[in-house]
Amino acid sequence: MIRKIITYPNPNLFKKSLPVESFDDELGALLDDMYDTMIASNGIGISAVQIDELKRVFLVLIPRELDELDEDGNP
Repeated sequence: MIRKIITYPNPNLFKKSLPVESFDDELGALLDDMYDTMIASNGIGISAVQIDELKRVFLVLIPRELDELDEDGNP
């Protein structure tokens, strides 16, 4: 699911995110949403706080080669 990206000066961007303590289905769903949001925004990285989730999680897209991506930016 594509989520809304929050931007400055949203006060939640300045709050301390919480550590991840459980690698469960809820975290998997969050990571899926983060990936979908990052790709839909033509991004190469995203943190959970950017979609208003105060968790210490981030994703970075590092393709092996740019031509390995399809037209939607998916590997």
